Amino acid sequence: MTTPRRLVATGYDRIADAYLDRFEHSSVRKKWLRRLIESLPSSGRVLDLGCGAGVPVARELAALGHCVVGVDGSEEQIARARSKVPKATFIHAVRHQSGRGLIRRDRCVLFYYACALCGAGISACKD
Repeated sequence: MTTPRRLVATGYDRIADAYLDRFEHSSVRKKWLRRLIESLPSSGRVLDLGCGAGVPVARELAALGHCVVGVDGSEEQIARARSKVPKATFIHAVRHQSGRGLIRRDRCVLFYYACALCGAGISACKD
């Protein structure tokens, strides 16, 4: 039986390149990323849930010296993130993982992915 999370992950696997082409240069995402960067301490720690291919969020944060751990349900997106942002750590989330205990962090971010996490990401951000 296909779970909603697996269905979402499979969808992102299938459209990984098209999604990256479309959303890598999002002005809305860049606006919120600037706000995040302004709020972080130097060498801040960030858990990026639903990180996708790691751009622009993980790439920008890692380039500024922040410790970034990205989590995504799509294996294809994680493969792209590892290639594009070697200074960050990326984890392919599986159905039973909540994100708890992955990183001691200063900030937890969800750029456009909260609904696909089915609550797991929200609980990880509360820890």
